[in-house]
Amino acid sequence: MDGSEYSSARRGDWLAGVRSLAPSLGVLAEKPGFPLWYTGRELLHSTLRAAGLPAKSEWVECVLDELGLTSSIDRRIREYSSGMMQKLGVAVSLAVEPRLVLWDEPTANLDAASRRIVVELMDKMRKKGTTFIVASHIPVDFEGKADWVGLLELGRVVWSGRPEAFQSPSTRVYVTCTNTHDSRELGSLILRMGLSTEVSVEGNRVLLMLGVDSLLDQSLEGVKEGVLEAARGLGVEVVDFMIAPNTISELYYNLLRINR
Repeated sequence: MDGSEYSSARRGDWLAGVRSLAPSLGVLAEKPGFPLWYTGRELLHSTLRAAGLPAKSEWVECVLDELGLTSSIDRRIREYSSGMMQKLGVAVSLAVEPRLVLWDEPTANLDAASRRIVVELMDKMRKKGTTFIVASHIPVDFEGKADWVGLLELGRVVWSGRPEAFQSPSTRVYVTCTNTHDSRELGSLILRMGLSTEVSVEGNRVLLMLGVDSLLDQSLEGVKEGVLEAARGLGVEVVDFMIAPNTISELYYNLLRINR
């Protein structure tokens, strides 16, 4: 076999491998690049044909309807806005009803309602047995959805596991006052009283970071009583006392603080 024959064989193996994966794999890149001269429908038909499936699909029509793309699917992709392009990328990644979906920033460039629709489509497919691997800088979109979480910083995994297994090294508490002056006064007093070793002021809110050591010495209820007592002493009105929930976003925030 000469070199050209070898290359052709290798190319044939590669194409065969791609075709074997096509019916079971869906992919959305962070910045999907599609042939701009295609219409959205032509792109979807090409995706289905590459997987050996009929060009017409009730499932695809359902996805387009939910994403709000039905009325624009026959327009040239060059005419699409960034949000429409993102929705088309989601539709393409789900077109073959794959068993595994790889999404990179699936909710980027979308408004809040559209982001929710994308997550709902993911939920529908998960109920059918599809596995999703999602990379996102908007973890709030996927709160309560993940079975396993990996948090990365500068390409390095800083933590991975089930979300409920994470023991936060610190707890954030927000104390809201009626104005910025009062929040500064209260923040300074909280620091002097030793209720928290790390206090910052964000507008009319005081942020307390309570580490593990702090919570060994006092309960969260004890911290709250101390803060309210300090506020009464200053004549400051506290309108809200909020303990940040244990979410993926909170987990990410705390881990980045540890690693910096």
